[in-house]
Amino acid sequence: EKQVKEGISLQDYFSDNRPSPNKQRNIEDVQSMLDYDTCDLRAFIDGSFDKKLGMVGSGGVMLVGEKEIEFSLATTDPKYVEYWNVSGELLAALHVVQYAIDHGYVSCSLYYDYMGIEMWATGRWKTNNPLTTNYATMMKEWASQVRIDFHKVKAHSGIHYNDRADALARKAILKK
Repeated sequence: EKQVKEGISLQDYFSDNRPSPNKQRNIEDVQSMLDYDTCDLRAFIDGSFDKKLGMVGSGGVMLVGEKEIEFSLATTDPKYVEYWNVSGELLAALHVVQYAIDHGYVSCSLYYDYMGIEMWATGRWKTNNPLTTNYATMMKEWASQVRIDFHKVKAHSGIHYNDRADALARKAILKK
């Protein structure tokens, strides 16, 4: 099984000439994908949840040229805690796209191991709660300001940056 699938941009999903999701190519390894990825900002993201603490964590590693920028965020806001680690995943994606916009990047790639990141943003999954509805609305709005590409990676498969994103999401909860 391949570790990562070549992504598709959110803009392409909303254009009239929307490509078929089946046209995504399987890439043998993440380094090949990163070498091929021409986006200004590339980010590996993950989410976490601690039921005992009632806390959601988001983490990731953003790659800009040779620079690596880590983030580790946590919240106990009930509107996020209600959806457990899904909130962490979506908040990490939103953080990266907002960062890209705030810093003037024209494109960003999201590497994730949870399909909801892509599926709710593209409308392929129905939004059925305030969290997913807000996420889909924000991503669609931001897609007019920055190109957003999606790349699914295999979870817990030894992908260095994905493992770091997972650790940073868990670290967010521990340091809060």
